[in-house]
Amino acid sequence: MARYKCYSCFKNLQGHPRIYVEGSIYCYLCAKTMVGIKDRPAEEQRAKHLKACEGQWVKRLDWSEELESVLPSKTIKGLIIIGVAGGCAVLSNNPIFFLPGLFAGMVLCSLYVQRQRKNWIRNHPEPIDPPYPSISFLRDRIELVDGEGGTPFSSNYRQKILERDGYQCQWCGEVYPADELEVHHITPQAEGGKHFPSNLVTLCYHCHVAENWFGHKHKRR
Repeated sequence: MARYKCYSCFKNLQGHPRIYVEGSIYCYLCAKTMVGIKDRPAEEQRAKHLKACEGQWVKRLDWSEELESVLPSKTIKGLIIIGVAGGCAVLSNNPIFFLPGLFAGMVLCSLYVQRQRKNWIRNHPEPIDPPYPSISFLRDRIELVDGEGGTPFSSNYRQKILERDGYQCQWCGEVYPADELEVHHITPQAEGGKHFPSNLVTLCYHCHVAENWFGHKHKRR
């Protein structure tokens, strides 16, 4: 049946995952290849944005450090508070006013610091991050077709999937020994993905760790 064949390589997809990409059905390997090629410009655009942001982050860090350097230190603030408290006690000629003076000193110190901060920021505006560009990734618009198609495996699904895929990683296309391969749930089990043939695919360890379609996150990443 035509709807069970990969649009690119014409592989029979009966009992295999079927990925819907821009109006056509692909096998997992062809979908990975095509999405990777089409998402490359978006990845480059995001990389440029992150590089631009790095400069702004450095400026923001320098700005924050400079702001902290011009504000009163903890020692200066402590001296201000103690000075106000001592002044209250001396002027009232009564040591008991030292405690209310501490409270007054903390209030005055806070107002002084706020004023210093406000004046400095007025003359040194906070750096603004560049606006994040509108970046659309094709991988965010793909769909798994009939992820619960066929009869679910009750046991030993790993060996059956490895044999079905010919011990070939369905991302990089390389063939590996069984102990270097992992069986990946396309719809994660945490999201309700089951052991259906159409939801299982063979990946090598490195590709499995890097896999991020459909919200997947490898436990070792």
